[in-house]
Amino acid sequence: ENFNDDAWRDRWVESTFKGSEAGEWVHTAGKFYLDENDKGIKTGNDARFYQLSAAFDEFSNKDEDLVFQFSIKNEQRLDCGGGYIKLLPAGVDQQNFNGDSPYNIMFGP
Repeated sequence: ENFNDDAWRDRWVESTFKGSEAGEWVHTAGKFYLDENDKGIKTGNDARFYQLSAAFDEFSNKDEDLVFQFSIKNEQRLDCGGGYIKLLPAGVDQQNFNGDSPYNIMFGP
């Protein structure tokens, strides 16, 4: 996934499940970078909830390996929390995506 321009907002859906407890996503290269144009998204507020999802076409990896990868650059001290990636089944309500939403695969810290 390329986050180098604001078009990521057209591909990703921010859940509204947490309402006023949700934080704002920030499009930035971050505090430490080699190329200021190599951007990503980061959580903008401390002590908030963040839920983001993107749909993709159905696929099968029958008899093949499946590799999902993500990277995180922590620029602040974390007291609690974690970053997870979930592979969701088709038809999940992305606007209402939350910790109880069904998923097929989950991994993270």
